[in-house]
Amino acid sequence: VYSVSYLGSYMSDLYYGGDWNSLPGDLIINNGVRKRLTSEWGQIEYNKAGLSANYNGVVFALRQSYKNLFWQTSYTWSHALQHAPNAGQANSATTQLFSEVYNPNQYYGNASYDRTNVFSLVATYSVPKLTSHSWINQLTAWQLGTIITAQSGTPFTVVNSAPFPIPTDSDPLGGGYLADEQNFGVPSYNGTHHGGWSRDQARKGVFPNGTADFSAPANFPAVLGEGNQGANTFRNPGYFVVDANVSKAFRLPWFNGEQSTFLLRGEANNLLNRANLGPINNDTNATFFGQSTVASSPRFLQIGGRFEF
Repeated sequence: VYSVSYLGSYMSDLYYGGDWNSLPGDLIINNGVRKRLTSEWGQIEYNKAGLSANYNGVVFALRQSYKNLFWQTSYTWSHALQHAPNAGQANSATTQLFSEVYNPNQYYGNASYDRTNVFSLVATYSVPKLTSHSWINQLTAWQLGTIITAQSGTPFTVVNSAPFPIPTDSDPLGGGYLADEQNFGVPSYNGTHHGGWSRDQARKGVFPNGTADFSAPANFPAVLGEGNQGANTFRNPGYFVVDANVSKAFRLPWFNGEQSTFLLRGEANNLLNRANLGPINNDTNATFFGQSTVASSPRFLQIGGRFEF
């Protein structure tokens, strides 16, 4: 049995927020002193509706049951887009992408949770009985199962959390590209690679020249604004895991008649012990910029039993 499905959604009036009393260029106009848009007030935090997001996906599914084997697989191609997406996921800078609350729609691109390709396979196989002798069948007729999952990586944007200084030869990145003491900026990218990287690259560092692959926005600080990166044009490493299980129910006729059974089950999570790396550090002001320093759980084995009567 096979099927093809389309999933689509559109969301509007999503909330965003920030400091509505910030003034771009504040530190330049006032010689390094922050006086804000209205000096009589401090930080003014306010959430407002006004962003939009959409999702489009196609799901291809196939399943079959043949004798003692059952399997089901699906592949999903999808694309999630939104205004002011987060710059990354957990373990990286997750700042929402907009320079100032008065211009929230500046960035429109891949949502931080977007995964273009998702594949899954579930299969179970019941080992047939080999003989009519019941005591031999106690050693056969096991049930084997597996779950395989593969996903492409999530997107991210490189950001700079350094405070505002004017870029120099020793610090070409500078920081705080709106000069409003927000300590946030999107630097310009001087390289050519976009998309994803291998796990080995993610461990060693995906940008060969480190922060030197980035620079302050063109004409900064004469012109305030962000760099030439689009929204979430880089990709974290993908995810692939194989889980497996084996189980068997043993009948115990000598206890409470034929109604008693003992279920033995063993499970292996991440059977291949693959290192699925976490998000790449996307802050140029961080120690391990451009590297993934976390990983999901390694191989984990467990065995359990259940007595039913």
